[in-house]
Amino acid sequence: MKNLQQTQNITMIALAIFAFVMIVIGFFSAKKAKTLDGFLLGGRKIGPWVSAFAYGTSYFSAVVFIGYAGQHGWNIGLGSMWIGIGNAVLGCLLAWLLLAKRTRSMTHAMGIKTMPEFFEGRYKSTLMKIVAAVIIFVFLVPYSAAVYKGLGSMFTTIFPDVSVNTWMMVIAILTAIYLVLGGYVATAYTDFVQGIIMIVGVIAMVIAIVMNPKYLFCDEPNSGLDPYTSILIDRLISDLTKEFNMTTVVNTHDMNSILEIGDKIGFISKGELLWQGDRHTILQTDCRELRDFVCANTLARNIIEGGK
Repeated sequence: MKNLQQTQNITMIALAIFAFVMIVIGFFSAKKAKTLDGFLLGGRKIGPWVSAFAYGTSYFSAVVFIGYAGQHGWNIGLGSMWIGIGNAVLGCLLAWLLLAKRTRSMTHAMGIKTMPEFFEGRYKSTLMKIVAAVIIFVFLVPYSAAVYKGLGSMFTTIFPDVSVNTWMMVIAILTAIYLVLGGYVATAYTDFVQGIIMIVGVIAMVIAIVMNPKYLFCDEPNSGLDPYTSILIDRLISDLTKEFNMTTVVNTHDMNSILEIGDKIGFISKGELLWQGDRHTILQTDCRELRDFVCANTLARNIIEGGK
């Protein structure tokens, strides 16, 4: 409870500072958003670094950081990195190399401010403008919903008493304030700040996990080892668990290891958890499948049955 309260206090302070910064950026950007061109495009004077951060932050925010990394990262493991690589190469780099410079040059030459206007001017078709606007609207709705839902869920995890909808409303109001005040300039510079925060946050998270792990997963750590080395490995696992005060999950078929270091034991057969207990009760189990596994030879079965 104390740790949760501390986390909530830090989050509220960070959120207040970030909201203040966003509003300041909004007021600062309002000077450059007095015209329609300034409001929508920032006068076409947004630098490459700010533009890159704005694009990357919008593209890799809640959808990738919380959705892909948060869920698939923990479920799939390192293989989920291909999702990020695919998004970075195909979703970002390829789009910028093929489309960015050409699109900017053509829209600047034609005096166009939005993509629907670009399609209308490029193909001399009002229908193309309508279709483009509908496509952008239809696909941005679920994307925006995912972003707000992701952020709302994240804050609800820290503040369980506040609903997701309430946090989504708070985030929407803050976003509306700086967006209405400063238009694209405010959005770009706010995303730039968010990008810096995301990079620093990811680095800090990786360092925290590596330096102070909460969980250790071991898959058949004694497989193929001689009995003496297996005992050393078991002792090493036990010492690491105590030294770092973490939870260790061991997947093993080695009964010696189970009886040596197993505190909480589960027996899984054909994808189903059939038994739970500890090393003191495993030898007295009534689970037939577990007894067949533990007592693979007649001598062990006679000893256990004789001890009942």
